[in-house]
Amino acid sequence: MISKRIQDIQPSQTLSLSARVKELQNNGVDVLNFTAGEPDRIVAAHVQQAAKNAIDENFSYYTATGGISELKDAIVEKFARENGIATTPAKIIVTNGAKEALYMTFQTILNPGDEVIVPTPYWVSYVEQILMADGVPVFVPSDELFHVRSEHIEQAITNKTVAVLLNSPNNPTGAIIPSEELKKIASVAEKHDVLIISDEVYEQYVYNGRKSYSIASDADMAGRTITINAISKTYAMTGWRLGYACGPKEIIDAMTKLKSHLSSGASNMTQRAAAAALAGPQEAVVEAQKEYTERRTILVEGISQLEGCSLAPPEGAFYGFINFSGLLQKKNIADSAELCEQLLEKAHVAFVPGNAFGKEYSQFARWSFAAPQEQLKEGLRRLRDYIA
Repeated sequence: MISKRIQDIQPSQTLSLSARVKELQNNGVDVLNFTAGEPDRIVAAHVQQAAKNAIDENFSYYTATGGISELKDAIVEKFARENGIATTPAKIIVTNGAKEALYMTFQTILNPGDEVIVPTPYWVSYVEQILMADGVPVFVPSDELFHVRSEHIEQAITNKTVAVLLNSPNNPTGAIIPSEELKKIASVAEKHDVLIISDEVYEQYVYNGRKSYSIASDADMAGRTITINAISKTYAMTGWRLGYACGPKEIIDAMTKLKSHLSSGASNMTQRAAAAALAGPQEAVVEAQKEYTERRTILVEGISQLEGCSLAPPEGAFYGFINFSGLLQKKNIADSAELCEQLLEKAHVAFVPGNAFGKEYSQFARWSFAAPQEQLKEGLRRLRDYIA
């Protein structure tokens, strides 16, 4: 017998699609997979070596639930160096991926009926995690460039609002909240005494001179912000499953208590590797940013030449959120879910339908450009042939 709570959960469309693509590929179908948000780089040698050393040293037994001190110190230094956030190890928790950090945040701060403001479009797991914590997601729109506005957030605040969820750079659009808008959002949060949850896992992927900002760098906001990050995207370590959160000590303490019953500490070897990644040389990160800048250019220029398609150039992350409304109308297709089905079956290219990120985005689809340049060019060619 399955509980209603679990029955009500919607599966992750991104992971489901990625699994289907891999099944087709295993059956010999030449599918180009642009669904997964997963860097295709090799983990830096010094990071791999740190994990190997941990194994050789038999670093195999239980560690502190909230993370080893070596890694917490590296996270504190990282926040100071890259984000302007002043914090301490007591305000840090290490988790099994950013997903667990988000899940535990919602479980910790929400009571039944509490509201979380979620700008659209949004990453697929946010809503399900809020619902699992008996919370209520309250959606606010973004503008034509997918920027959330402070006035829309303030209009959505009620006496049940507990937190505002921000994701910048954004998945699926790549939009970055400008610093001046973040300041306005901070003022709204202080005025109405609500928390900010800031998901910053794509912070290193920024383009055209843009910069992503941490709202907790404002000293007045540090006491009401939970900043979520991970090694997954920055260091191409998605399968290593390590995230971390920084926030008010009473919230981090409560999350640590929950984690002691949920999963205990993160993998010892991964924690050692993460410490090496955060504290060690960053040349691989710089090179990756250059490579993804070139890939972004290929996608933006390629989409601009296709009939019935348009794309607001992503400011960060590694996704293009493509508007297929013209193509849907031309081919008399109901929505992007049907379009993506046809593209998978007929053109052997896989995208994520836009309704996974909000029902009002049924004319959009997400294209991950975390793929080699030749694959991106071939994907554009196949899409062009399908349109023709």
